[in-house]
Amino acid sequence: MTFASLALELSSSATLLYGQALTKEDFPPSDQFTYKELLMVCEAFEDMLHSWNIHVDMPSDVPPPMRYDLTVNLLENECLPPRMGIFFFDFCTGVSEKCALKMYCRCRSIT
Repeated sequence: MTFASLALELSSSATLLYGQALTKEDFPPSDQFTYKELLMVCEAFEDMLHSWNIHVDMPSDVPPPMRYDLTVNLLENECLPPRMGIFFFDFCTGVSEKCALKMYCRCRSIT
């Protein structure tokens, strides 16, 4: 691959999986973990994202199984790690009825 073709490919959208050894299949279903293990995996995953200037903004009352599933599903989102600044994933669509956070969506208290 030439530098020009790589630059063109990187300038278009890519998932978080692009260029990484991780796949979504590397993460077992949340029901195979204990509560404590889910917290540990989520924390480690979010620490990894922070190293790429990507922040996960999720309400603290989201239960660990849901937090894990939402976090792992980020691997399918289009996102290039920013070279400057921070990119935020907040999961909120602005419409609480369609929000991935369901009853934990902060918009529910606004609407």
